[in-house]
Parts: sequence; C-alpha cells; structure tokens
Amino acid sequence: MLEQFFQYLPESTYVAALLILIFSFILAEVVSYLFKNFLPKITSRTKTDFDDKLAAMLRKPVFYTIILAGIYTCIKYLGLGLSIATIVDNAVLTILVIIVSFTAAKIVKLFIENYGKKIADRTESDLDNHLLPLLENLSELFIYFVGIMLILRIWNIDITPLLASAGIAGFAIAFAAKDTIANFFGGISIFFDKPFRIGDRIQLESGEQGHVLKIGVRTTRIKTFDNTELSIPNSVIANSRVINWNAPEARTKVKITVSVAYGSDVDKVKEIILDEAKKCKDVLDEPEPNVYFKEMGESSLNFLLVCWAPSPSTFSIKDKLNTAIYKRLAKEGIEIPFPTRTIYIKK
Repeated sequence: MLEQFFQYLPESTYVAALLILIFSFILAEVVSYLFKNFLPKITSRTKTDFDDKLAAMLRKPVFYTIILAGIYTCIKYLGLGLSIATIVDNAVLTILVIIVSFTAAKIVKLFIENYGKKIADRTESDLDNHLLPLLENLSELFIYFVGIMLILRIWNIDITPLLASAGIAGFAIAFAAKDTIANFFGGISIFFDKPFRIGDRIQLESGEQGHVLKIGVRTTRIKTFDNTELSIPNSVIANSRVINWNAPEARTKVKITVSVAYGSDVDKVKEIILDEAKKCKDVLDEPEPNVYFKEMGESSLNFLLVCWAPSPSTFSIKDKLNTAIYKRLAKEGIEIPFPTRTIYIKK
C-alpha cells in the first residue's frame, strides 16, 4: 500500500518527504475534527457518559499517533543509513509506547471512576470507596511498569537484573510493611465475608462492644457505649471471634430476674410481671413474653421474665420493665425481700 502511495510522490526525495509530513498533519487534523464534532453526536445517544468521556480522551492520542506515523514514514522515505534508521525506529516505537501507556492508564482510571464508584455506592461499607483509589494507583503503576519494560526491550537493554532487583526490593518492602499488608487483606476479608455492617452492634473477643461507624482499609472504627471511638486493626478482627448482635436479625432476647418474699402468691406474681411486660411498647408481641418460676432462693422466690426487644440496645427496656414491675408489686402489696442473716448468741 505504501509503495502504491509512493508512486504518486514527486521525484525529489525531500519534497516528497515534506508532502508526506503535510499529509499526516492534515489527516490528523481531520480525524481530530471528527472526534471533536461528529463523534459526540453519536455517543450522546447512549445512556451512559462513559463513551463521551472516552471519545474526548482519545482525540489527542490519536492525533499524535497519526503525526508520529507520518514522521516515521517520512524518515523511512528519505532512506537514511541503517544505524540512523534503527535509532529512528526505536525512538518512534518508544514515543508510541509512551502514548499508549498514558492513554491506557487514563482509560482504566475513567472506567474505575464511572463503573467502580457506581458499584461502591450501592454497598453500605465504605471500604470499597477506599479501595478504588488504591486500585487506580495499582493499575497505573502496572501499566507504566509494562511500558517501561517494553521501552527497555526496544533498546535491547537486559531487564533480568532489574527484575531481580525489583523482586528483592519488593520482598524487603513487604517484610517491613507486613502489619499494614495484614490489615489491608483483613479489610478485604471483612468486605467480602461481611461478618457485620455499618451500624451493627458488635462485641469483640476481648470484650469491647459498640456500634460500627466505619470499615476502612486499615482499621475498623466502633463507637462504644461511653461515646468514645475505638479503632481496631482489621487483622485483629479478621483473626478473632466477633459477636454481631444484629445478626441474623436485630431483635434481642431480654432476661430480667424478679425476686419476691416467701409466702407470695406465685400465680399472681407471674400475672403481674407478664402484664407489665405486655404493656411495655418496646417489647415485641412475637415471640410472646414468658415468665418462669426460676428457683426458691435462700431468702426469696426468684422469677425470670423472658421477652424480646427490637434492637440490641436493651438498657432503656430493662429500665422501663424494672420500674413498672417494682411499682406494680408495691401497689399489690407483694414484698420484695433483701438478704438477711439471723445471728444467735449462746450465753
């Protein structure tokens, strides 16, 4: 094809080379004009704006690639020496690799920003929001690394020592940052395994309790009942037992012990406790509350109220139930005993 094109060029080599160069610039401008004015009309018909941004992003790389191809053809047509031709070939390929590398990095970044963030916004955790910038950076580094390796290969530079050095350096960095890496993969494990979600009340193996505020790349933050924020490394959470009070559902069993004096009417006590539990608005109707005569203690008859709360936060419910049951027992004349000891002194 190039040979047929060269047949129509003037006999003067320099004039022909100049015409090739001018033609490449004109072709580049025409393609750039199409990208700028006609292609947006086609991409605007789609529902997504990804293709619009992609078309705008590709305009300059395509423009420079066409000019680069013109320069390469022009120099080839001039018939320079072998050594000069080799250097020119390598230089052109190097510039082409640089253009392709930067363009590929921008396309990957655009894809992650458009589709990755849409997926991340659908999840409750913000861990994936933190992972997206990291994924962008890693993708760019990988593309640039491949580009550099290709450029070194173009210039016949042995990359084996560089790869060996990179492996050793990577091992040293990984060893120095092992805790950070462990926390990072612990965060990924939490993200995919989903042992808890933001807002859940959890209890750690060490005893700390609180509501999950944030699941980050390195740590998970919970708000304790003392209104303090506790940051826990993800590696610790991933390798320990965690109780999620909101799973498999948010409702929680509430147990309250009620003690009355010996001689009290057992059936009446049960009726009073059960009646006050059913009156409490914070107690669920299903499963129904139940009262059990638990035991005959040293100084009291002990009853156990079992009911269900809609959430793991049971402090206010226990307060309401204890207050209501105490007032009702006092109104009904049922004595609530306290431990006593009788001492006999032998003279």
